[in-house]
Amino acid sequence: MQLPLQRKSLATEIYEDLRARIATGGLMAGTTLALTHLAEEYQVSPGPVRDAISTLARDGLVQVESYQQPIVRRWGRCEVRALLDARLLIERQVVDDAVARIMPQELDALRVLNARIEEMVYAHSIEDLGTLIDLDAAFHQGLVRAAGNPVIERMYASLPQHLLQLRHAGRPLDPAQHARMVAQHSRLLDAYAARHVETARALVTEHIETIGRANRRVLVAEVEADAIH
Repeated sequence: MQLPLQRKSLATEIYEDLRARIATGGLMAGTTLALTHLAEEYQVSPGPVRDAISTLARDGLVQVESYQQPIVRRWGRCEVRALLDARLLIERQVVDDAVARIMPQELDALRVLNARIEEMVYAHSIEDLGTLIDLDAAFHQGLVRAAGNPVIERMYASLPQHLLQLRHAGRPLDPAQHARMVAQHSRLLDAYAARHVETARALVTEHIETIGRANRRVLVAEVEADAIH
């Protein structure tokens, strides 16, 4: 018996739309998210909008202060650096166990994810950046999961990794940069399949550093834009 498809809640639909608008630059850092205005825009009661904003706040995309309107969060240089350091620490830490334990079916699933990322990058699918972000996060989460340590897996999942990609809001996808990242994914999977720990560890470092360089360029662009305004 086939189960009926479950329709997304209003809060989920609004959350996904707001996240996409943040990703594509429709809602820039510092933008106020007025509850009543958004409720009117989406033609819903304030409740679903409030729930959507709460989810965005848990994601780290929105900053909510007491007695103030929520705003689209701007991440600073130190916060981005700290996030990159945490990612590198965890991903390098699990390499030994993950390389030893990863199963062929897990590698196959990760290759499928990377192929989907590659398709979207070469199609310049900026309008569906949220999906691209989710696929990349799922890829890295799969690598960490392969180590078989649920505590580290939960720690890694709590990192707002997608913020690094969302920092490119309003900017076109850089085909060369994303092609490098897809190629790094492929080489990393090859190292896992060959059980080459040192190679995998070096590739993890290279990959995180590539992400770091991209985000430093975005930070410089943001500072320059603020100076102009």
